[in-house]
Parts: sequence; C-alpha cells; structure tokens
Amino acid sequence: MPHFLPGKYMVRVIAQGFSEAKTGTIQFFFKFVPQCLVSEEGEKVSCADYERTCFMALTDKTIDFSVRNLRAIGFDGVSFEDLEPDRAGHFSFVGTDVEMECKHESYEGREREKWQLPMSGGSSVEHVPGVGKRLDALFGDALKLPTGTRTTAQAPAEPKLPVEGESAGNLPKDDIPF
Repeated sequence: MPHFLPGKYMVRVIAQGFSEAKTGTIQFFFKFVPQCLVSEEGEKVSCADYERTCFMALTDKTIDFSVRNLRAIGFDGVSFEDLEPDRAGHFSFVGTDVEMECKHESYEGREREKWQLPMSGGSSVEHVPGVGKRLDALFGDALKLPTGTRTTAQAPAEPKLPVEGESAGNLPKDDIPF
C-alpha cells in the first residue's frame, strides 16, 4: 500500500549509482527521501522520512530522454563514468533537492507508488562498478551533443531547390542553368 499521496514532491538525493535490471538493462538509480509535498497552490506540506529509489533505464530507445532528465536535474558531465560514485571526482547528486512526482498505479492487484522524473523500478539497488565505461561506448555521444541530436540517428538533410527569383548558392541568378 502506498505511503505517499500522489503529487509533486521536493526530494533530497541520498545515494546514486548504476544497477542492472533482471532483464539485463543497465539503469541509473538514485535513492531519495521526500522532503515535502507541494500542493496545487504551491504550499509545502511536511512528509515522513521514508526512503525511496528511482531507476532510469538506459537503452537505445530511452537514452535521449534519460540524458535530458539528467541534464534537467543538474548533470553537466560528458561521460557516464562521471556518474560512477566510486570514481574520484565523480558528479554527485547526493544532497541535491529535486522535484519529483509520485503517482499511484495498480500492479498485480496491489496499488503502489511510482516516482518519476520519470523513471521505472523493479530491480536491485546494488551499484555495479564499471558501468559508466560500457555506457560511454554505447551512448557517450548523447552527452557530447545537444539533446536530441544523436549522429547515429540523423538522416542526411534534403537539398533545398531555389525558389524562382532566388540565387542557387553563390551563382548570380542570371547564371542559374534552369
């Protein structure tokens, strides 16, 4: 049974790392403690100190969305290794306050909380060292380019034909062969 009411919360991150789901999917996770519920009117309501965990699946289909979420909550690194908590000088979300949303969903006949940046859960929360290097090999370019501009998924641009009266490139309009 869910403890937290559905709504937007300020949460404080207390741990982060990479884990592997039962399906083998690599996930970035962070543990947090909800600090307060933010009402529709913007009022803050205090909460109990119950720890929760969020998971962000890192797959070919979710990487752009995941990178956008990481950027939105403050990550400015260019390597997934920068998120490895056991690496010296890593980027840490620990101690950061982040706004998240709690929703309720039915799962196997029981209602449960679903916390989102959005992220999904259901896996162990053991940090798996060395995952950042594997992710850099697969998706590292997603961190080096503006969000949504992955080079592997881009199609070549369609050439644009000049409109009547316009010049084609650097040719004077009288020299256009058509």
